[in-house]
Amino acid sequence: CYGVFAQFAPNENKFKEAEGFYLKQISLFKRANEPERLIIPYENTGIHYIKTKDFGKAKIYIDSAFALANSCHSFEDIYNIYHTYGEYHRETGNYKEAYDYLTKYYTIRDSLFDSDYKTQLKSITQLLEKEKSNLEIKVQKLESENLQKSKFYVQVILVIAVIGYLLIIGFLLLFFLFN
Repeated sequence: CYGVFAQFAPNENKFKEAEGFYLKQISLFKRANEPERLIIPYENTGIHYIKTKDFGKAKIYIDSAFALANSCHSFEDIYNIYHTYGEYHRETGNYKEAYDYLTKYYTIRDSLFDSDYKTQLKSITQLLEKEKSNLEIKVQKLESENLQKSKFYVQVILVIAVIGYLLIIGFLLLFFLFN
């Protein structure tokens, strides 16, 4: 809750209030002994200090977020923090470091997107293959039914032809017998 308040406070030029909200949020998560939940508040606090040009505090909080993300093996947080490091170094005028961090961020983000894309594509392909096999089974079933129907019709036609042939022979025999 404090994180939400903190994010809106700078929009109203209430940077001190925002700082208070961020620090209260960090304090609550520390007391709850949930280190993985501290990553984003630390990062957001670092971003706040970048906006207020307090680069010393910004670096401390960003470094803390990065260390926690590493210890929690939170890959998504790590790559987001690379973006924050990039912004930090851009604001401090260290453009080479900013470039390096932003390159890491975009490389990882794009590889994650590529990975998600491949996973989605694989899932869609599997569904397509399943649907294709279901359709093949239906086609085979319909072909089998049609073959059975056509065999039945052939048998009916043969029976009718045999009966007709026998009737013709019977009439011819009767004709010759009575003449």
